[in-house]
Amino acid sequence: PWRFVPHATGLHIHLDRQADGSFFDYRHVASLLACGAAVQNAVYASGSAGLDATLSLFPDATKPDRVASLHCTPLGVPSHEIMTAALWRRHTNRRMYATRPLPVEVCERIEHLVSEEQDATLLWATDAAQRKTLARAVYLADRVRVERRDMHEHLMRFIRFDGQAEQQGEVGQQGHTGQAGHHSHAGNGPYGDGLPLANLEAGLAGELYLRAVRPWRNMSIANALGLGRLMPLHGAMGVLRSGGIGLLLANGETETDIARAGMAWQRAWCALEHMGYAMQPLAALPLLHLRLAMGDPQTLDTAHQRLLEEAWTLLEQVLPHPKGRLPVMMFRAGVAAPIRHGTFRRPLSDFLLPAE
Repeated sequence: PWRFVPHATGLHIHLDRQADGSFFDYRHVASLLACGAAVQNAVYASGSAGLDATLSLFPDATKPDRVASLHCTPLGVPSHEIMTAALWRRHTNRRMYATRPLPVEVCERIEHLVSEEQDATLLWATDAAQRKTLARAVYLADRVRVERRDMHEHLMRFIRFDGQAEQQGEVGQQGHTGQAGHHSHAGNGPYGDGLPLANLEAGLAGELYLRAVRPWRNMSIANALGLGRLMPLHGAMGVLRSGGIGLLLANGETETDIARAGMAWQRAWCALEHMGYAMQPLAALPLLHLRLAMGDPQTLDTAHQRLLEEAWTLLEQVLPHPKGRLPVMMFRAGVAAPIRHGTFRRPLSDFLLPAE
């Protein structure tokens, strides 16, 4: 959802509010998180190029989609090299992780990076019993995701079932999960977008299942038979097979608060990569619960409201958080084997606007 506008001394980063349009992107929270991550990337990149970047968030009230402006001054001495290197390596890893809890020192280091400049707050759950409770919460939220036609079809639009050739000439909408959560190494092949089927790490049986339920008609039949719950069960297993679950809290509900949380999340992701840990966003529960927390429950049917309320009660048992803070992202982290299949990337030209 980001757009870049070069100017004489740096870069403006804009939010494209029409880029997503999915049920996930309530009040553009997911897109704002993604733009915040892009802002943090720009800060790292400018430092690695020997530039000192002065950052302003939402600097122009007449341009509400201008998330940030960077003004750069040459220093001649590179900085942020470690985090910039981690940025180019970092990716989503959907494999099962070792269940050894994350060391306390690692959790504290990531918490410190997140809370820099009071951008956000991070809570951890690493105990096996805590992860078991959160696995149940993630399962309930993922049931909502697979039982809604719009969300199911949104996911299926981004899975490349037959390789990259399927989407040549098809730009498509990139939702929050593609923008900030799922991009990984694209290799040296042609540009594109979307998730290769193998990147989902579902195994042969899982891939056959996803092909079978690709049309909503088949998915609705699977849901009626109880087979639709296989996907949420896989997500719950991922929570159990991890070293810890993180919950990211924005400091408020303003767009600035959420963009700052996106910056903090990217710092956490790069730091985990640098320390050798795998990471996977778990977006469904916090992003869907926003509709209840921010006063729009009517956009969910009664059964799905109940599922999300139960899921949130479980989450709060494990990760109670202060009032006034807005949970915007969950993720799992741990030790895992490297991914075998990356995702596609679109060319920079798709995101550049005319220079000012």
